[in-house]
Amino acid sequence: MNNISECLMCEQPLNNDLTIQQILSFQPVIQPVICQKCEKRWKRYGSKNHELSCSGCQRPLDTKASSPYTQCYHSEGESWCYDCYRWLSVYPQEQLYHQAIFHYNQVFREWITQYKYVGDVRMAHVMRLPLREMYRKYQSCYWTYLPNSPQSIEERGFPATLELLRVAQIPVESIFSYIGDGTKQAKKNRMQRMSLSQPFRITTSRQLPSDKPWVIFDDIYTTGATMHCAKSLLIFALPKGSKVLSLSLARDILSD
Repeated sequence: MNNISECLMCEQPLNNDLTIQQILSFQPVIQPVICQKCEKRWKRYGSKNHELSCSGCQRPLDTKASSPYTQCYHSEGESWCYDCYRWLSVYPQEQLYHQAIFHYNQVFREWITQYKYVGDVRMAHVMRLPLREMYRKYQSCYWTYLPNSPQSIEERGFPATLELLRVAQIPVESIFSYIGDGTKQAKKNRMQRMSLSQPFRITTSRQLPSDKPWVIFDDIYTTGATMHCAKSLLIFALPKGSKVLSLSLARDILSD
């Protein structure tokens, strides 16, 4: 992957000339795999973004929205989206806090389609730098991930979520196994997602370390149902008071 000469997104030539800063840093250089034009199409959370957002999952909120799904709900002095407001009746407030890197816009949709549904494993390298940045922020945590179903792995030929972390060289603990029905979350509506039964189990028989926080990673966060199932499972397996965080590449939005 170090010799990529064309952008993985638009196939235009890449300029991989080293800058003076890179030369003088005496650090390993990770060459870009997408061009600057494609790079600008991605929208990150927190980057010059002053819109009102959900205290739990970062979803943009609209105080004047007519749809219940985009309205702003208030509880405990914080603002919540429709999904997180409903989760407040099920989970402790601190469990709802989630961080995503990107908005689920058109360029992210193009990337995830090519990566997960076409099965182009090269696309994992597009997320290497953003994930490395996130890892530096949470390097003092244990990292784990939500496993894909065996059916999905067989279809695309690789474990999509784990491959992202492998390419980003993030050390992970594989503690979950998938025990769900195999139905892809993307094919479910909001009601089906919100009523999701536990799709995971913890497979390791050893005592999980609790001397530092845990991070659970997934590629896309939509209603939060899958992530909250995993969070609850891990919180129950750890000593009381242990901290469990959750991260994803993007925060998707369902309209119904």
